[in-house]
Amino acid sequence: MARKRQELKRAVKDSFTPHEFETRWKAVLDKYNARDNNRINYLYNIRSYWVPAFFMDSLYPFSSTTARSESTNAMFKGNVAHKDTIVNFFAAYENIQEKNLSTLDRCIYDSELKTPNQWSYNSLEEHEAKIYTNAIFRKFQVEFKNSTAYGVKELVKEKLFEVKRKTEYSKPDDRGSCRKLDRDGIHCCHVLKIAERLDLLLLPESFVRHRWTKAADHDVPLSTGQQLIIGGSKAGDAVQYCIMMAGRY
Repeated sequence: MARKRQELKRAVKDSFTPHEFETRWKAVLDKYNARDNNRINYLYNIRSYWVPAFFMDSLYPFSSTTARSESTNAMFKGNVAHKDTIVNFFAAYENIQEKNLSTLDRCIYDSELKTPNQWSYNSLEEHEAKIYTNAIFRKFQVEFKNSTAYGVKELVKEKLFEVKRKTEYSKPDDRGSCRKLDRDGIHCCHVLKIAERLDLLLLPESFVRHRWTKAADHDVPLSTGQQLIIGGSKAGDAVQYCIMMAGRY
């Protein structure tokens, strides 16, 4: 039973397209003769709601729904009592937004004026530090460091490559098709390894998602009404602004 559970879990976690998931899932059921298991069949019937392969082309950067909901619950528990009136709730809500905006302002200030430490002497990392916010750059650094665990074999000159892991590291992902750009908006360690193999000195435009760059700071306020937030206490604008800026800092 434990072995079957592990193989089903791998079928879910290691699949990057719905077709790949379907093939892996059915292979496990056939292997253990489990096609008549009602609980497993129920999970399969609602697969489009919980299997990651069905959301690989959607942007859910760097966090899970569970993590966000738990963080939100903790935030309100610390500021609102269950016996509070609706008036007190909205007053506390506006205070929470003001605190979030103050924290965000400090992060923007640090990102604009402080240069993050670089892990290597590679010009790609230097270029990342210049164009991305500090928080996004640190996420890039993780991928960049992980890329050193891989080797690259060129199969078709400058067109097709084979990437294989050479050494262990925490939470490895051996799949070259991990689609991290679609999920998080940044490229994975596999792509960065190939970029290094090609001796790229700068990130190509196709690598860069504008929403994560420092330049985006000048565009986002215009689309969310930040000037209204600063001048007054508009909770709706504050919420929209914080949501759009989430993940950048």
